[in-house]
Amino acid sequence: MKKLLLFFTLLASAKLNAQELYPNSEPASTIGKNVLGLRGVWETYDEQGRQRHQLELRTLYGVTKNFTVYVSTSISNHHGEYLPNDFTSHSFLGSQLFTYTNNKVFGRKYPFRWGGIYAYGKYRFLSLDGDHEHFRMAAFADYSTANLPHDIAEPNSDGDTGGFGGGLIATLLQHRFAATLSSGFVLPNDYHEVRDFDTSGTLTTDIAYGKAFTYGLSLGYLLYPKTYTDYHQPNYNVYLELLGKYYGQADVTQNGEPVSVESFTLYSGNYLDAIASFQAIINSNTRLDLSIEFPLINRSWDHFYPLYTVGLQHYFYFGKNNKS
Repeated sequence: MKKLLLFFTLLASAKLNAQELYPNSEPASTIGKNVLGLRGVWETYDEQGRQRHQLELRTLYGVTKNFTVYVSTSISNHHGEYLPNDFTSHSFLGSQLFTYTNNKVFGRKYPFRWGGIYAYGKYRFLSLDGDHEHFRMAAFADYSTANLPHDIAEPNSDGDTGGFGGGLIATLLQHRFAATLSSGFVLPNDYHEVRDFDTSGTLTTDIAYGKAFTYGLSLGYLLYPKTYTDYHQPNYNVYLELLGKYYGQADVTQNGEPVSVESFTLYSGNYLDAIASFQAIINSNTRLDLSIEFPLINRSWDHFYPLYTVGLQHYFYFGKNNKS
């Protein structure tokens, strides 16, 4: 009986607000203490006839009721071992050698490569709870060890560029509807590459990616059930997530000399994407997410559209009274 009561308590603290379990963004709410989650995510899109994939495995854990941590790793076929051989070209202006970046060639064939380790921590510092409603705020920070030859300006910590970031999240839930506003920053690490060529010697290339500001509005609505009777009931939810980013221009140097940036994918930019999702939650501990993403204002050059995402996540519940 105590196990059953504990189970329902954990469900109430971690899972009943299904409409704020956004598939592609984070709410201010945290998962329950001693709750462990495993999540797998598959992203895919067509890049001028070449199918791109990213597979991610994430572990989630509720350290306390207010502090949640994630650790994830991924593989993708988005990058080669080195920057493309035609990343830069050379010409002479009079007697002076001039080096410039070429426009990115899309649709190249790449092997699957490891995207490093991504760590994320979220602390909920404000909770104003009422009957079937609440307002919550949280701060987050993340860090990535990724170090791939990412040849566009837009930084992406989850699988492309290393570095760290942080931000704030605010979530309002009222009955069957949830809305979340978020904002944050990304401070990417530089990329450093050394290649030895038999004919021309050693070439050192450095890319300093632009810093980024992220922003988003995420909306969720609980379609079913209208009322809860037991934890075996499935939950069906729909979401609309508007996620955007502003990022600065990338700076490139080769063998210590600045390179003229003439590739449009290395310029500064901004965009806003719209993501529509459907979610099913089974037995209050397993969820399936299906998403499709389109450009709304401008576009990201980090991926093509439509971007399809499938996520599968399962929670395991632990507690101090599990022995009884």
